[in-house]
Amino acid sequence: MDEILGKFIDDFARLVELVQSGQRRGQTGTQLLTTLTEHLAVQAESVSVVVEEIPPHRFVDADILMEELAAEDPEFRLVGIGGGDQRHHHSLSDMLQQSQLYPQFPLSQPDYANLAVGPDEQRQAVALGLWLFSHGGSPIAVLQRDANPRYGRQSASLEVLAGATDKAARFLSEFRRRMQHRSVLKGQVISLVMGEYGPSAAGVTFHARPVLAASDVILPDGLLEKVSDQP
Repeated sequence: MDEILGKFIDDFARLVELVQSGQRRGQTGTQLLTTLTEHLAVQAESVSVVVEEIPPHRFVDADILMEELAAEDPEFRLVGIGGGDQRHHHSLSDMLQQSQLYPQFPLSQPDYANLAVGPDEQRQAVALGLWLFSHGGSPIAVLQRDANPRYGRQSASLEVLAGATDKAARFLSEFRRRMQHRSVLKGQVISLVMGEYGPSAAGVTFHARPVLAASDVILPDGLLEKVSDQP
């Protein structure tokens, strides 16, 4: 009996070694952990990740703003993260910790999603992509994700990594300030749509604004002028 058990333990140990060896060989190319460590000039896995959640109906606004903020650095890069479905199930922090053992998150092309920005307009938004740029003179990395209820994410998010947590906080403060004053929703006729996973996964439907002359609007005297004068 002891001999059978010993053989089983040896066989199992060899199986584990084969699986681990396959994981090491399975992902080639430039790795996420290496890229972030070189960009931030610190060990990326030792830095805290600061997460900002974005309501699904504001994700297009966040995508437009992220592109603008990154482009303020002429040398910015936008890359994707490979690794199959694992990248959808893991946070950026999880991916960095696991990358210390297994190189399973190589860089790839970003994922995109076509989202409406008006009745007849769409934008190709970054559904999963890593922005690498400098902000305020310091290197910063932002992993942008769309909401994806299939993987348990009811809201979109930005996962921010900087050499120091206060630098990530300053970036997000600037991001929030700009988000408050700009939106593709302003001046539009819209309706919110409840998704199959509940209201938190709702989308936005844009409706064409009818063309109507002021003379065709029937309102009490002076009311239309008051409405028009509102900022």
